[in-house]
Amino acid sequence: MPKIVPQQELDRIVALIDQHPEGIGVDALSQTLGANIPRRTLQRRLSLLVERQRIVAIGEGRAIKYRLAPIRATIAATEAPDRMVAFGEIYVP
Repeated sequence: MPKIVPQQELDRIVALIDQHPEGIGVDALSQTLGANIPRRTLQRRLSLLVERQRIVAIGEGRAIKYRLAPIRATIAATEAPDRMVAFGEIYVP
């Protein structure tokens, strides 16, 4: 059975990535977090966050940097003769 990852831990990683709009690598994240999270565990957490589309991975191999996922939005509107109806979906990670 897979281990349940604490949401606070994921939120902390996302908050650290948010402080680096140009992106941050695994080594820098690991140093910032300290010895609390082993490197391989951190890589798994990052993979989970990418899968959940909260962050994006840019680059390949050792040069991968992580950034916050961009905000996605879909908005549509229709206009009837006597009223206007709008509907949409906005996703903010």
